[in-house]
Amino acid sequence: RIRPDYADAHCNLGNALHSLQLYEYAALSYRRALELAPHLVRLHTYLGFVLHGLGQTGPAQDSFRRGIAAVPTDPINHFSLAESLLTGGDLPGSIRSLEEALRCMVQRGALSAPARVELVRQVYAVHMYADALRAVMRRMGDAGIEVFLIGGTLLGAMREKDFLPFDK
Repeated sequence: RIRPDYADAHCNLGNALHSLQLYEYAALSYRRALELAPHLVRLHTYLGFVLHGLGQTGPAQDSFRRGIAAVPTDPINHFSLAESLLTGGDLPGSIRSLEEALRCMVQRGALSAPARVELVRQVYAVHMYADALRAVMRRMGDAGIEVFLIGGTLLGAMREKDFLPFDK
């Protein structure tokens, strides 16, 4: 009320509303903050998160893409776009976005290996790996191709319900 043109206040209000899962109100706050400070790239990420929470996959992806356009080397929007694409059923697009996020992280050298694994874990919950594997196995079976698993992260997702320790 004191400074209605203060973008950070709108952003912080959006963060509070987001944490309360009041996504529609959070989206309004983030949009207002973006009107006031379009240069704050992270607002695109935050807006994308709440739109994703509202099930608005297309607008969420657009928001993440705007963040990527502003800062192409920031892995967070690439990861977020990957998750949104996966949720929307675009596994190849999701994989491309994840690969780009990992490339950005390696380029920056800003994160240790455990931190990279944790970011991947946050975006790609293990159940998503299992769901993707089941879909691939179903398609391969429909095509008459016998499938078996001998190792790797997808095996861990199916058998251990987690990443395999040596995959970390």
